[in-house]
Amino acid sequence: MYPVAVCAAALFVVIDAPPAWLLAAMWVLPAPMAAEWIGEHLGRLRYAPRRQVAVTALGAPALGAALAIQLEQPFSPAAWAPIVMWTLICGGVALWAQWRALPGLDAGWEDRHEAEEAQRRERLAALLDDDDHAGGQEQRART
Repeated sequence: MYPVAVCAAALFVVIDAPPAWLLAAMWVLPAPMAAEWIGEHLGRLRYAPRRQVAVTALGAPALGAALAIQLEQPFSPAAWAPIVMWTLICGGVALWAQWRALPGLDAGWEDRHEAEEAQRRERLAALLDDDDHAGGQEQRART
């Protein structure tokens, strides 16, 4: 992300891109990245490295636009508005997803947990039984 953002910032400064274009890029280009973030944190999307690279490459020029604006007008509120908005959206979704995943909020989590524990105990007992059985055969083979 950062190499693309730095190259985009340099390009925007060299070509003297109109500020309106830069601001539009900062509002629009991060949308696919945010959508992927939201989808993953809400459990609607599974992690996919190729998709992550694609949406990051698409969103990185927005960071470059922010850098270019900051070089021209340090601490510009117009440039900080999209940064703050996207940060609040993604951070809010992450916090909500964490809160939603708390055990007490998930109806039936105790039943699922007990069922999983029972399955683990059964597998462990079967494993121990196989080891005892195999060990007994080895001992008989030695004598």
